[in-house]
Amino acid sequence: MSYEVKLRNNSEYSSDKLYRNELKKSIPVSKEEEVELSARIKNGDKRALDKFVRCNLRFVVNVAREYENRGLNFGELISAGNVGLIEAAKKFDGKMGFRFTTYAVRWIRQSIIRDLRTIVSISHIPDNHYDKISKLTRLAKEQGKSIEDTLEGENGEGLIVDSDVLRAYRPAMSLDYAIDDDGDSLSETTASPYTLQDQQFEKNELISNVKKVLSTLDKREMIIVKKYFGLDGEEPEILEKIGKPLGITKERTRQIRDKALKKLRHPSKAQYLEPYYSS
Repeated sequence: MSYEVKLRNNSEYSSDKLYRNELKKSIPVSKEEEVELSARIKNGDKRALDKFVRCNLRFVVNVAREYENRGLNFGELISAGNVGLIEAAKKFDGKMGFRFTTYAVRWIRQSIIRDLRTIVSISHIPDNHYDKISKLTRLAKEQGKSIEDTLEGENGEGLIVDSDVLRAYRPAMSLDYAIDDDGDSLSETTASPYTLQDQQFEKNELISNVKKVLSTLDKREMIIVKKYFGLDGEEPEILEKIGKPLGITKERTRQIRDKALKKLRHPSKAQYLEPYYSS
């Protein structure tokens, strides 16, 4: 059995067997080794993937500690974090110049948060209620109604759900349903403590990664992109205005902008923003 399969499928292995026997040997590799391993991983080298993952186990533990006492035991948190670690290791490109942990932390956090949300949504729900809850969820989304209104409406006939079960499931079930006339959802007006904390962390990480990616452009390209998109906290500027202090025409400014954006879309750079696309 490969190391990846063990990490993905067995939280007990992660918390006991693995972390007692191998965590002591988990030593991060050098920047040069990260480049080498990432290249081998992209060529399908499973041994390189195993080594890269093993060398970053301590990092997963450190991230997992931040999520204790929120619904998952420590072994489960580590197991969830390892899934994110593996995904990050597969996608990482060491040639970009960033250290792996800078890239991987977002994937690890995302994986842990996903499992935390899942455990909230399924806890204490009897098996025979899952189909009913699933149908009720779908109907509520289709109709844009609250859970209660859907249950009481004609389309909800036959969906007899115990009130205690509904209350237990509702915190997670109702996150994305409209709760007022403006269409705001519960997820837009409130959040759990760990969600708020991670939103700030992710914002800081995104800003940091954007700056690092932009730093790969030459000076003029960077100035144009920043001003065009308003990345320095200022209002976005039109091409003509951007070009004047640089002594170039509107058309030349557009050409430089397009060239810079093409560079930023290259997979070697875009991968550092990829984890944020679904957020």
